[in-house]
Amino acid sequence: MLGRLGVRRPFLVSGDASYRAAGGDGLLGESSGARWVERFDGYATNPRLEDLERGVARLRAGTADAVVGVGGGTAMDLAKAMRLLADQEDEPAAYVCGRHGAAPRPLGRPPSRPLVLLPTTAGTGSEVTPFAVVYAGGVKHSLDHPSLAADGALVDPAASAGMPPPLTAASGLDALCQAVESYWSTRSDRRSRAYAGRAITLALTHLESACRRPERRHRSAMALAATLAGKAIARTRTTGPHALSYPLTARFGIPHGHACALTLPAFLRFNAALSDDDAVDPRGAAAVRRRIADLLRLLGAADADDGSRRLTALVERLGLATRLSRLGVDRPAVDDMAAAGFNPQRMANNPRRVSRDDARCLLLDLL
Repeated sequence: MLGRLGVRRPFLVSGDASYRAAGGDGLLGESSGARWVERFDGYATNPRLEDLERGVARLRAGTADAVVGVGGGTAMDLAKAMRLLADQEDEPAAYVCGRHGAAPRPLGRPPSRPLVLLPTTAGTGSEVTPFAVVYAGGVKHSLDHPSLAADGALVDPAASAGMPPPLTAASGLDALCQAVESYWSTRSDRRSRAYAGRAITLALTHLESACRRPERRHRSAMALAATLAGKAIARTRTTGPHALSYPLTARFGIPHGHACALTLPAFLRFNAALSDDDAVDPRGAAAVRRRIADLLRLLGAADADDGSRRLTALVERLGLATRLSRLGVDRPAVDDMAAAGFNPQRMANNPRRVSRDDARCLLLDLL
């Protein structure tokens, strides 16, 4: 792929540990030879503005003619953002969060270097999405632009073979949550639901086995589920569970996929109970109810309460907590989290209107 793109001096974004665990030298060593002109690693678990700034500075000062991201969502999001922001006229902060109280600047210049991504986890779908997450001062910001999309992605199940069970579980839950949220999103369409429905079926069938018996067929199925879920949210974006997940990750260190899965069962019940008065989807409450009914069939559930119990039981079987109190979250923190997680853009994609008080109640029920 690098050869077809005419790349001679690629810039590699990859964590050292994840690169080794994925067998990076074996996967890429011969094909890339000694071509890496520079390697960027040593970044935090979640994409931070300061890491992005370091990478952009090195790209601007170097001679790289492409960016290659190898890793999980953090590596791929950083690679996507670095590649695009290195060609903008201002510093990264101006586009991520704005400076001196100003709104973020719009992204203008197209990237001058191609981007190739290789995921080493099965969950984020970042290899096929046109957006990237960046945390600045502990607050999550999203870059969303067509130029963030990669020029090519290689999804190889062998790259995820080194994932330990907890990471396999959290990553797989991220894919499942993305697929469910995409299915009920106000922006869903026939194609996105086809991607999402297939991803849900694959995740429900293979995720537990991928954690307990990580045979290639289970890894392959979860790699496909993650990519399909990524394709789905590339069309629809995510909704309520993702919006409330970010403060859980930023403040309490809960892995992203686990954080999403904590509120997914509650949102299934909440969205299933919508009325004509609080339906946000322009197609109306009846259309949302049909999509919820489709989701319940995919889950093998009789109703929303049963579907919620099934999702919660899956998280428990994966060995992850389902109550916020077990993860260090107490009642005084809930009000702050409800406000911090109230992302209007993502909440606008939720099929039922969500108020701050609704968000607070959803979180309180999980204590």
